[in-house]
Amino acid sequence: MSKRKLRLPAASGSACGLETVSSPVGEGVAFPGKLAASPTKLARRYWWNFPQTRTDFAMASTLPPIVERHRFPSPAVTPQALAWHEGALWIGSRDLRRIYGIDPETFLVFEERETPGIPWAAVSVGDSLRCTIGEGADDDRYMWSYRPGKGFSENGRFAYPDFTGSYLSYDGENMHLSQWYKKRILKLGPGGDTLR
Repeated sequence: MSKRKLRLPAASGSACGLETVSSPVGEGVAFPGKLAASPTKLARRYWWNFPQTRTDFAMASTLPPIVERHRFPSPAVTPQALAWHEGALWIGSRDLRRIYGIDPETFLVFEERETPGIPWAAVSVGDSLRCTIGEGADDDRYMWSYRPGKGFSENGRFAYPDFTGSYLSYDGENMHLSQWYKKRILKLGPGGDTLR
């Protein structure tokens, strides 16, 4: 792995409690507190770029290694959307424009529906799945609602800001949407208004 020079803005190191150290991944890598003393013991390294400062940061975690317990084939090509909802796994196929409900015990499909566009993401919200759907030739992104056993509904459908966005999460009150190209995560209200 090639070495990489990473820098922190002058005020950030002390404000964030980070120390700059030399490590196998490069010189000047910033790790929090005690981890700076032994960067080789880190289990994971996460890198991202902050557009405001154009500065790379390294964050450390001591998560346990992932252990593969089972491996199952996808029910369709190009699986993209993935969500857990009411005891079942839901997968969307980008190329086939379909969504599949899968029994986690048998990994058999118990429900399959056509989507109103490309299913990019899904998340469980109450009694439904909320899905990022790409519509039209420009793949404009919209929020749709899907109720198992009933199908997709335009009720609550809204366009994403700038018609872009993919991955979703739900905190129990609001949706959070990632916009990869814009390098931001938005907190959305029920009608799609940007709260933060």
